[in-house]
Amino acid sequence: MRKTLLLIIAISYVAVTFATTYTSAANGEWSTYTTWSPAGVPLPGDEVIINHNVIMDDAYTSGGYWGVDGGSITINANASLVQGTNVIGIAIQNGGTITNNGTISFNEFAITEGTFTNNGMANFYSLIYNLDNIENYGVIDEVDSFYTSGLVNSYNSSSINADSVQNEGVIMNEGDFTTSYLYNNNEITNNYGMSFFNFTNAGSFTNNHAIAVYNDGTNLGTFINAEGAFINLTRNFLNADSVNHDALFFNDGLFNIGNSWSNADTTKGSSTGKFQIEEGTYNSGFMKGDFLFCDNTPTVSVNPIIDYNTGYIDTNITYCLTNNIEDSFKDESINLYPNPAKNNINLSNLKVDETIEIIDVTGKLLKQINIKESNLTIDISDLENGVYYIKYNKITKVLIKQ
Repeated sequence: MRKTLLLIIAISYVAVTFATTYTSAANGEWSTYTTWSPAGVPLPGDEVIINHNVIMDDAYTSGGYWGVDGGSITINANASLVQGTNVIGIAIQNGGTITNNGTISFNEFAITEGTFTNNGMANFYSLIYNLDNIENYGVIDEVDSFYTSGLVNSYNSSSINADSVQNEGVIMNEGDFTTSYLYNNNEITNNYGMSFFNFTNAGSFTNNHAIAVYNDGTNLGTFINAEGAFINLTRNFLNADSVNHDALFFNDGLFNIGNSWSNADTTKGSSTGKFQIEEGTYNSGFMKGDFLFCDNTPTVSVNPIIDYNTGYIDTNITYCLTNNIEDSFKDESINLYPNPAKNNINLSNLKVDETIEIIDVTGKLLKQINIKESNLTIDISDLENGVYYIKYNKITKVLIKQ
């Protein structure tokens, strides 16, 4: 569920002529002199190095925020900085920096001018409000609302987990990015794995690898699903901008849709592009290119095989009535997790003495496992990254290997 993002930051500026470098000397509270070397209390413009477990309880806050005001905080490995009494959040401003190699934990986090570099574990339970720069090499977890109009780089082997994300800036993802609701109004490039419950794209979105959507998706802007990339969407997809009528979905990869597909603006694709749609198909816009379009439950038997069409359809588009693999990835009678997966997958609610098959996108059988128990773990570490089908009786699940 999309949440309203609201942040009022009121941070008092403390004038200091020279910044002091403080290094933690023991576990303790920020405002305790003996926590630091030299003995004292770091001010917002100081350089702070944390090698211990420090609780931010300081009185140098306004509205419950501590400000890294042109200074820096470095949290080293096995060390932590966590929220304490009288503090609800931490903010970076005036070119300040926070570098986390350990653990940082606050309810709220804001960057108005500066950089947050995360190599460890970062928990911001209520809000991230980013107007400048986040460089993520670690884990950002348990975020309720994430608003960004700046730059977010999330690198290889990193992860971001938030309930809702609103992007007005630039997101470059090379790790695992999970959110219940995504609204993109500027630019996102996905080079690894993203998963949403619902998403709306009103800007520019390029998918170069794998996306899983567990409910609905809407494209109001420009969405490119690149060659070799994959989108698995469980319910309905709409490509339409009701105001400007310039929504563009360009598909050179594979797009599985579990329920209905509707196009009111422009859908394009090359010969490598494939749509596979389980239920209704509706076109009142433009379909251009030479992609493959598969309606698995067609109501017509002559080209164009679209349930309802009042728009333009290129004659180079090809059709298929059914997929060569019976796809029932909406079926919930068995459970498959995690998905996407790296090394192992788990399946539950199975019947003993049946078989599980792992099949690639060409239909080649790669693994066949006899079921001995109702719960099964399968090693997939030997598979290349990509899209596979897990087949069990008449049920087929889509698996993303990362």
